[in-house]
Amino acid sequence: MTTKSKDKASKKESRIKYKVEMTLGFIGGAILVITGAVGSAQFYILLIQTAKTYLGSNTNLLNFLELFFIILASLGGITVIIGSILIGIGRRRIGGWLIGIGAGISLSTLLLKIVLLGPYIQELVKTQKFIEAITLFGFEIGLMGLGVFLSFLAMLTNYKWMTFMFLLSILAMFIGATGDVSLLEQLLIRLKLPPEYLSYLHYLETLLLYIGLVFLLTTLIVGAGRFFTAKIIVLLGLISLIPVIITTTTTIALVNTPLLGIIRTLTTYILMAGEIIFILKARPTR
Repeated sequence: MTTKSKDKASKKESRIKYKVEMTLGFIGGAILVITGAVGSAQFYILLIQTAKTYLGSNTNLLNFLELFFIILASLGGITVIIGSILIGIGRRRIGGWLIGIGAGISLSTLLLKIVLLGPYIQELVKTQKFIEAITLFGFEIGLMGLGVFLSFLAMLTNYKWMTFMFLLSILAMFIGATGDVSLLEQLLIRLKLPPEYLSYLHYLETLLLYIGLVFLLTTLIVGAGRFFTAKIIVLLGLISLIPVIITTTTTIALVNTPLLGIIRTLTTYILMAGEIIFILKARPTR
């Protein structure tokens, strides 16, 4: 193959790559715009309630704060879309820079949603409002997490293992967000253990919500090719999962567990299997 032919083939490959990156980023940005503009009222209610604790009951300030976060969430997606278009026309450097900014903004919003909505989702599970809990988790955390993931995917590599790591993060967040304190209370009674253990067990289960967020950040580490670091993080997550598996399995064996609790336990086993697969099999894409 002549030098001219090689250059032509290289340019064609670059155009295809840019189109793939543009498509991924555009879809991710669109998802972020939707989840930002049509966000759950409950998230903003919890945000305002938290703000009142520190800022008092200044209505104008609280209204501004709510509007600020709606704009911020939407702006992250819009910035990603603009960056994706720039990548599509060959302006990869500035396009990637804009995507990084937009995805970073959205990631910070996602972090806040996890902190505020996590306990609220657990309360819905406790009161057996399972459909509402799963819907809220799926739209506010899962869908927004997908938007952040696709946005970062547009400018990184190792797509296969990034996708695998993203799925692990969603599974971990699902387990952490759907913990049922009432089941733990029943378990302590059956085992005749001191009630002081309840907060400890609940903390272990809730911890997976934040481990899921760490796994989402680890997706970026995988995309950058830092597999050794990623595997260390996943190994720590695997170790932290052991007491949760023991607790959930024992709960099913001793307590009348609803369907969501059984699904949650099966998800825990799937998460553990996925972590083991990642640690043993994950390699940089050549």
